[in-house]
Formats: sequence, C-alpha cells, structure tokens
Amino acid sequence: MLRRAVVLGLASIFISNVDDAAARSPWRQEMIWRLRVDDRLTSLLAVCPADVAGARAARKTAVAAAASPDCERNPVACHERCVARDGEACLSLAQTVEAERPRLPSKYWKALYTAACEFGQPSGCTNRAAALRNLDDADPLDHVAEPAATCEFRSFQFACAGNDAWGCTMLGQALLYGEGVAANPREAHAMFAKACAIDPDFEACEFAKKIEAPTSNEAAPLLTRPGRGRESPSAGAAWGKSEPK
Repeated sequence: MLRRAVVLGLASIFISNVDDAAARSPWRQEMIWRLRVDDRLTSLLAVCPADVAGARAARKTAVAAAASPDCERNPVACHERCVARDGEACLSLAQTVEAERPRLPSKYWKALYTAACEFGQPSGCTNRAAALRNLDDADPLDHVAEPAATCEFRSFQFACAGNDAWGCTMLGQALLYGEGVAANPREAHAMFAKACAIDPDFEACEFAKKIEAPTSNEAAPLLTRPGRGRESPSAGAAWGKSEPK
C-alpha cells in the first residue's frame, strides 16, 4: 500500500508540475481556464474542417467586425474576439497557443484552427488538416468514420479554393501521391502552379517546385508539414499563412 501511495503521489506531482509549467505567466493561466470551459471550441476537435469551412463566416457580430487584437500581447482579448466569430482572431490565437507547446495541449490550438476555418479563414483549414496528417499524437479525428486522408483532402480543397498558398501545395501533394483521392499528377501540377501564382516568393511555392521537379540527385521530398525547410518548422510557425510573417 505504501508503494502504491508513493507512485500515486508522484503521478499527482507530475500532473501538477505540468499544469504549473503551463501557467507560468498570468495570461497563460487565464487562457488555460478559458479554453477548458469553452465547450463549443472543444467540440470542434472531432469535426473535419471541411465540414464546417466557412459555415459561419458571414455571420460576424459587430464586435468581430472591429480590428483583431494582437494575440501575442493580449490573448485573452483575442479569445473573446474568436468567440465573437472573428476568424482572424481564432487563427492568430491558434498560432500563439501552438507556440506554447508542449506547455499547452495540442487540442486547444487544433480546435482554434478549426474555428478559424469555420469563420472563413482558409489557413485555419490548412493548419488543422496538416496537424491531422502529420502529427503523431492522438487525434479525435482518427476515430471518426471518415478516413483521415479524405478529411485532409477535402479541407485542403477548401483552403486552396480560398487562395491559401499552403492549402494549394498540400492539395497538390495529396493529388500527386493519391492521399484521400485517386492520384492525378496533372491536377497536382495545376494546384502547385496555383500556389506559386498566389505568391511566387512564399515557401509554399518553393516546396511545390521541389515536390514536383526534384533535382536528379535528390528524391522528391514528401512535404510532411508546411514550414521552413523539409523538417517541421519552429513552434508557432504559420503553417497555412499565405504571406511571409
């Protein structure tokens, strides 16, 4: 019994330390509480971005119509705007929360990206689908009836239609490798070309070119996650943002 009590005690200390680490600053502590009690946000975790994409974009309130606050400086105000259906605020807050990983659980920024997608931000669709495709952690969307690759493909479709450069690059990759759809190199080429047409100097275009036409000494890179270079970007990078930060 003593040994069991010690083990349980250590486990509780570990959990407490994780919470403490996540709450080292006042804004982080309040954000944890706000995100935990935001039931609607949590419910979006198990929703494919494509199923809600743009669904409430035209129903912004007067509060959300104002300019979004700086989420890095005032994430609490940013969350209030996100709740008020401000897709830009949801997207910026998702990036801010993601930058705090692993101190803040991934479920929060994943749900925020879906909210951004729902409120009309194509980059939110790209980022949530990219997280589903590329991260190894448990994801609620792994347990729904629809195959993950199909959800990803549909979400990248919406994002690309909304002129998100990374969405087009990811869509092109799905078409090239047959992820969630029958492989179609010709259509993939069109999506890569669109990514470059949106912004020829952005990283999404650079990756599109590498995927489609690798050098003779290099195999075609598999874009595992939008970002700087073939590896994962630094925490908080804007995966689907259509212009350089």
